[in-house]
Amino acid sequence: MNIVLTIIIVAALIALFAIVATWVLSHFVGKGPVMADLPADEKQATLQGNRAFALHGEYEKVGFSTVKFGYSPAQVDDLLDVLTQELQRTKEELAAQKRSLSTDESSKSE
Repeated sequence: MNIVLTIIIVAALIALFAIVATWVLSHFVGKGPVMADLPADEKQATLQGNRAFALHGEYEKVGFSTVKFGYSPAQVDDLLDVLTQELQRTKEELAAQKRSLSTDESSKSE
């Protein structure tokens, strides 16, 4: 019984030490330096490159600049806008083709 209690106490002390050490280190060391913002020309080049890759179907080449807490939201939003427009254009083309086929079939049946 004593050995079980000793193991529980030691485990609790280790957990308490880990919690305190994490708090102390985060308080004094912090989260690290904030990343510098990208130059405007690099942002624009990345946007243009992603647009070109997406429109030519080269999705594996699409990339985003990393910023604090992830990818650049402006670059992601821009690519999503481009892909949304492309999807809408494709849907319109498909609808036009379906209308054309139905018109051709109705004229042939007459």
